[in-house]
Amino acid sequence: MTKGDLLEAWGAHLADNRRRSPHTVRAYLATAARLLDALGDADWAALSAIDATTLRGQLARRRADGIGNVSAARELSALKAFISFARGGYVADSVGPSAGELAAQRGRVDGG
Repeated sequence: MTKGDLLEAWGAHLADNRRRSPHTVRAYLATAARLLDALGDADWAALSAIDATTLRGQLARRRADGIGNVSAARELSALKAFISFARGGYVADSVGPSAGELAAQRGRVDGG
């Protein structure tokens, strides 16, 4: 799976399943792309295996780039969401669990 495939699945999940705004999707995709660039060859398994040390290193690099506190907080949120998505059992014919599936996992039947 290529970097483009990973980002396409993530972007589709954000836009379609999570109904994020185009601005949020663009920002979260940029964050995910930076992480993938830092990791080199990455797939869902590699993303699932990211630990706190790797995550802190990525944030430290971004802080060294000069981002402020608000941007760092958004970056952390985007990274956590991307890693959580990767750990959620991505398969090629699905971009992640639907809202209804997530609600059922939490014991809700109404999806909300």
